[in-house]
Amino acid sequence: MRLLFALMFVVAGCGGGTPTSFGLNVTVDAHGIASSDLARITTANLTVTGVEQYTKSFDISSPIKSGQVRFRYIPQAHSGELTLALDAVDATGDVVASGVSGIVD
Repeated sequence: MRLLFALMFVVAGCGGGTPTSFGLNVTVDAHGIASSDLARITTANLTVTGVEQYTKSFDISSPIKSGQVRFRYIPQAHSGELTLALDAVDATGDVVASGVSGIVD
């Protein structure tokens, strides 16, 4: 069974240590996922669709254990709509949890 987690986005702004360059601050909220499932997760597979297409896999084995992962996505396009999808997979490539953003403009 696939578990869902929330993807939250904040468009970067000024102040308080927040990066001020163009981009999206992404927070993956996995607090609703059982700790035994979080322990299985090794990798995140990010897929971006919309005005640009992008895929990337990266290690989240340590930060996901806290129930939250944060990263910054800097799109090549400076206008238009994007949707981000993230699959959290285990060492064998099985999807443990997934989430999809709303449209980000």
